[in-house]
Amino acid sequence: MIATPTAVNSLYALGALIGIEGAMLEAYAAQDMHGGVDDGWPNGSLWQSEGRALYALVRALGAERVVELGTWHGCSASHIAQALADAGQGGMLDSVDIWTEAGDRIPDDLRPVIRFHHTDMCAWALEQAVAGADYDLIYEDGEHDTLSVAQVWALAERLLRPGGVIVSHDALHSAVGTAVRAGIEASGLTPVYVQLGGSDCGMAIWRRD
Repeated sequence: MIATPTAVNSLYALGALIGIEGAMLEAYAAQDMHGGVDDGWPNGSLWQSEGRALYALVRALGAERVVELGTWHGCSASHIAQALADAGQGGMLDSVDIWTEAGDRIPDDLRPVIRFHHTDMCAWALEQAVAGADYDLIYEDGEHDTLSVAQVWALAERLLRPGGVIVSHDALHSAVGTAVRAGIEASGLTPVYVQLGGSDCGMAIWRRD
């Protein structure tokens, strides 16, 4: 049986557990002005607090290469792309979703830093791993089934640069969280769980040494 883990509820606490200064995460998060499912985005999007956490992680890591597996309407992509644009280092987001309309609500001014890939996310991730791709951050928010999560997390060490981070959304969700956590457990990696700003979804986060 997959137990429900204890989750931290602040960026400061998260930073202490993954080796990033918590005050820096909080400061970056305060700069992000995009919303979430609790602020106008469609159901299935992440919460505003979670989007701000993604923004903060991208900025704090100095990320230049980010991949998102599961785009939906583009809420998480907007937070990530804004962080890359604000950093001004020429960073790019690869956003992968088989749905051809994915990302339809991303602001036009952020689209130049996004490459869209309308294909199966697990097959795409494996192709990147075989090709030797190295990312600073992976954000997984796809099918929410054990197999696909396990496949992505099993590739994390191959896809991430040293110090890079993988994040899975909905890891604490009442409907799909058990399946997401089972997939993570199958990978053999041990994440930190975080639940922010009233979200009932939660995120699992692991950082490569």
